[in-house]
Amino acid sequence: MNYIPVSIVDPYLSFTSLTRRSSTTYLILHHADAVNFSVQDCHNYHKNIMKYAGIGYNFYVRMDGTIYKGRGWEYVGAHAAETGGYNYNPISIGISFEGRYDSVTTSMPEKQFAAGALLMAEALFRYNGIANICGHRDLLSTVCPGRYFPFDRMVQAAFGLYVDDAKMKSTEAYVLAASRRFRVRQQNLSPAEVLPMSGACPYPEPTAYLQQGSMGDGVRWLQWQLNQNGAGLSIDGDFGPMTDTAVRTFQRKTGLDPDGIVGVLTRAKLIAEPKPAICPYPEPTALLSVGSKSDGVRWVQWQLNRKGANLVIDGDFGPATDAAVRTFQRNNGLSVDGIVGPLTRVKLKG
Repeated sequence: MNYIPVSIVDPYLSFTSLTRRSSTTYLILHHADAVNFSVQDCHNYHKNIMKYAGIGYNFYVRMDGTIYKGRGWEYVGAHAAETGGYNYNPISIGISFEGRYDSVTTSMPEKQFAAGALLMAEALFRYNGIANICGHRDLLSTVCPGRYFPFDRMVQAAFGLYVDDAKMKSTEAYVLAASRRFRVRQQNLSPAEVLPMSGACPYPEPTAYLQQGSMGDGVRWLQWQLNQNGAGLSIDGDFGPMTDTAVRTFQRKTGLDPDGIVGVLTRAKLIAEPKPAICPYPEPTALLSVGSKSDGVRWVQWQLNRKGANLVIDGDFGPATDAAVRTFQRNNGLSVDGIVGPLTRVKLKG
C-alpha cells in the first residue's frame, strides 16, 4: 500500500502565543471526553477556562472523520503535563478525538477511526524520531483516551498505511510498536531514559481474581501472557470462552487446578514460564549474502543479535552482518561462507 496524504481542515484559530517544537519523539492520543463538541468549542474551553494559549492539541478529529488543525505540526501543545510530573508537551504531538470513550461512546465510528489512522501515519511519515505511541493514561494520571478507545487497532492500522512508504524507517522499535501496545509506565523516567519495551508486557498485572466475564487491562495482561505461551488470543480485554479455554489449558499444563480462575498462583506461573522471543520480521526463503537488502536480512540481523551479535537492524547485509554470519557459522559447525541458506536459518532459530 502506498503512502496516502491526509486532508486537514484549518479552522484559523487565534492563539495568544505559541512555541516551536524542536524535537518529536512521542505521539500521544486523547479523547475530548465530550460529544457534539467542535474544534472551536475545544479551543474556547482551553483558552477561556483552562487559560491556555488556545486549543492544547495539535489536531482534533471529529466523529464524522473530519480532521482539524489545532496547533499544527510545528508547535508545542498543552495536552500532556501535570503538576509535579514530567512535561511531555515539548517533545510530542497530541491528537484528540471527539467522544467520551470511557463512558457513553463505546464504539468509534469507522470514519473517525480511519481519519485517526491516516493522521497517525502522516505523523510517522513526517517524524522518523517517533518511537513512543501512547495513550494519555500511559504517561499521566488519567483514564484518557478511555477504555473503549480502539488504541491497538488504530496503531496497527496506522502502521499498515505507513509501512510500505519509501521513507519508512523499519527499526525494531517501530515494528514492536505496531505489533503490541507500546506502553510507557510511570516509573519517574524521563523520555530520554525510556527504552523500547522489546520483551516486557505492555499491560499492568492485575491484582484481583479474573475469570470468564471479566473485562479490562488486567484481562489484556492475561491474554498477552497466554500468547507468549502459544495461545494465539485476540488481546481485546474480554475474558470470553476462548480465553477461558486457554487459561484452563495453561493451568493443566503447569500442574495447577484447571478451574479457569486466574489468581495469585496462575499469575505467578504465567510470569515464570519461559517465553520464546518472537521475531517481528518474516523469515526469508531466498539465499542471503553480502549486498542483499530486505526484511529477510532484518530477520537474520534480529536472530544474530539474539545470539549475541550487536548489529543495527537496517535490512542491509553489509560487512558487519557478513562478519557476524561467518562467526555464527564457525561456532555452529556450518560451512563458513557468509551465505544464509536453510541450514544457517535452522541453526539461527535454535
